[in-house]
Amino acid sequence: MSGEAWPATIGIESSEWSLDENIGISESIFTRRTQKISLSAGTADRWSGTVKTPLLTETEVRTMMAFLIRVGKYGLFELGHPDYTGPDSGASDGTVNGASQTGTTLNCNFAETSQTVLLAGEWLQFGDELKMCTADAVTDGSGDVAIAIRPAIRTSPADAAAVEINTPVATLQLLTDPGTDYGQPQDGCIQSRFSGVRMSERGFAAGLESELDADNPELAFLLELAFTGGTERLWSGIGDLSWNSQTWTGVGELGGFDKVAESLDKQDIGITFVLNYLDDDIRNELTTTDSTGNDASLYLGKVVASTRVASDVYELFPGFIDSVEIIDNGDSGEVRVRVASESAKLERPQSVSLTNAHQQYLFPGDQGLEFAGRMDEPVLWGRKPLEPSNRYVPSVPGYDDLSPGRDWY
Repeated sequence: MSGEAWPATIGIESSEWSLDENIGISESIFTRRTQKISLSAGTADRWSGTVKTPLLTETEVRTMMAFLIRVGKYGLFELGHPDYTGPDSGASDGTVNGASQTGTTLNCNFAETSQTVLLAGEWLQFGDELKMCTADAVTDGSGDVAIAIRPAIRTSPADAAAVEINTPVATLQLLTDPGTDYGQPQDGCIQSRFSGVRMSERGFAAGLESELDADNPELAFLLELAFTGGTERLWSGIGDLSWNSQTWTGVGELGGFDKVAESLDKQDIGITFVLNYLDDDIRNELTTTDSTGNDASLYLGKVVASTRVASDVYELFPGFIDSVEIIDNGDSGEVRVRVASESAKLERPQSVSLTNAHQQYLFPGDQGLEFAGRMDEPVLWGRKPLEPSNRYVPSVPGYDDLSPGRDWY
């Protein structure tokens, strides 16, 4: 979904852009080793930053204020990196080469053959997604090239979709309340600038954004649970639904879940799903196998009611099965599945034994825990006795082996 264009008459004095990565990091207090978990496989990473205007005239201030009021807080506007004027190569815009692409590589085609079309650090856009090229992109003899990009592709572009490299823009949210303070005129300019225009890239696909804004949106939740006995794919409607080359079974009112929350500090957030639909085979499987730790995902997508086909699907909550509870009341029953966020793995104790044997299993040849098994032995300070019969030997309760050959420390 496109937003308001940045006013053409308003310059940008400086800007700060950064990639807000959706990751969690844990550091061991013993070894200082870190563990990093990328949530949503990088698809939830987004550009964010601030924009600062130069000193503006009174007319320019009114123009800028009108723009901010039109956009409104959390409204959408389009802006490219102010310092980017196009690729050094002078290459023309290209197209996407192949459908259903995901990850951090985009296959494209350009008119220029056997040429570097983008340098590392230059920008490109497809749909409403702005990406940075992270390695020099060189086309082959047919103009094909695989471009390394960040952040990861959120929504797979269609084959032959436009790839803009000369004037790429991002669709951004306005994170500040519109407003500014007027100062005293000086040299024809009002002493006022917009220095805190905070912005952040949206994560939904354009089609889903449009459906969310519709008066009567056709939306559905999809739930994927990788039980040990087989993966269950359910959705919130009636009948079978098709998405991602899979069939999703409708549960209607026989399923539900509590609210989905977000955490800015990547703390553990869980969702509990209540399922009354699961058949006897799955129920029996859950009572005899352990599915905790297996993958689970909740999606939101646009659904065409007449065909029951989902599109523009967005992963709302990636995580893993934390617990499964089966409640059987005789006449009725339900299955409660708690799904924890991926960041929960960073907050849970790891089953690691501080023994030399386990250390050798992890790091063969390492001697860091060689003497760990003797930590419960008493330490005897002093000189090694020559002959116990010729000198006084202290009595240590529970430790009688003080023979001449015994080492003291």
